Amino acid sequence: MSRAMPLYLMLKPPLSQRAALLRCVSSFGLDPSYWPDKYHCTLLGLGESQDWSPAMLEQLCRLLATIDAEPCAIAFDRIDGNLLRGRKGLSGLRELQRKLARQVARLGFPIPAYSFSPHLSLAYGAPSDASAAIHPISWPATEFLLIRSIHGVGHEQLGRWPLRRRQLELPLRGGRNRAAA
Repeated sequence: MSRAMPLYLMLKPPLSQRAALLRCVSSFGLDPSYWPDKYHCTLLGLGESQDWSPAMLEQLCRLLATIDAEPCAIAFDRIDGNLLRGRKGLSGLRELQRKLARQVARLGFPIPAYSFSPHLSLAYGAPSDASAAIHPISWPATEFLLIRSIHGVGHEQLGRWPLRRRQLELPLRGGRNRAAA
């Protein structure tokens, strides 16, 4: 019997947030054996990697490279068992997930049903009964990843694509941006 190796599109928190995430794990007694490089927010499950031929994966990667999506803010402010969740402010993340799901569905490959509920996994194993508001842990999502999850081993990154701002930011009125009279 072969080992399960599902494919996912996901976001991973930047290294700058690692200390805050580790404090959550410690403060709420979560399993510390789940390494910080596994912390992730799943955007879309793509089924078992064994079901994707090399040609299909190549086609998927070409499609993912063409996706036009903007960076979005992520803020998690609640611990819920082994997960971080956000009570508000995740509309950009939801929009990104919908865009990715629509584009991948266009390929015509059978994609498993996935009910997106934004969260960041901090641990696996025995579920914690932790439930509390926390100081928000936030960052701008600037890229998404294609990951093969090797159960019990870790994440193999198969691709990485940037999220790009489409509109130029306009200068703010006042301060240094104000034209001299």
